[in-house]
Amino acid sequence: AALFWPAAEVMNYTLFLIGLFIIAAGLGCLETAANPFVTVLGPESGGHFRLNLAQTFNSFGAIIAVVFGQSLILSNVPHQPQDVLDKMTPEQLGAWKHSLVLSVQTPYMIIVAIVLLVALLIVCTRFPSLQSDDHSDSAQSTFLASLTRLMRIRHWRWAVLA
Repeated sequence: AALFWPAAEVMNYTLFLIGLFIIAAGLGCLETAANPFVTVLGPESGGHFRLNLAQTFNSFGAIIAVVFGQSLILSNVPHQPQDVLDKMTPEQLGAWKHSLVLSVQTPYMIIVAIVLLVALLIVCTRFPSLQSDDHSDSAQSTFLASLTRLMRIRHWRWAVLA
């Protein structure tokens, strides 16, 4: 979301798209990283329930985000009928488009501040350590060993490509 500020300043749609891609990739990584954690936070018998409950709120959050974005981010965007836009000079039209783009800067900077606050809270929170019984300590000791083990799983490779 922090890329939306420079994208609005230079009126570059590609930067907006890159910012949206980074947001989507981050949310996907967060969801993927949180799923195993959710399953082991309580008794093993209720792991599937906690995971389904978390996924329910994830889907609910995706819907609420659209409503929130429409009402907060786009609420100050001035809309003009097409006949008014057709009567504008190129300079007036450019200034109007620039005002549209600038109107989304403040809401996105508020989102950046909230995300940074949540990140700070996560850094300051002590989480229990998770231990896996499925793999030896030597296989888990390095990133490369873990990546090699994952690359051997054909379905994982296709899932990453998807």
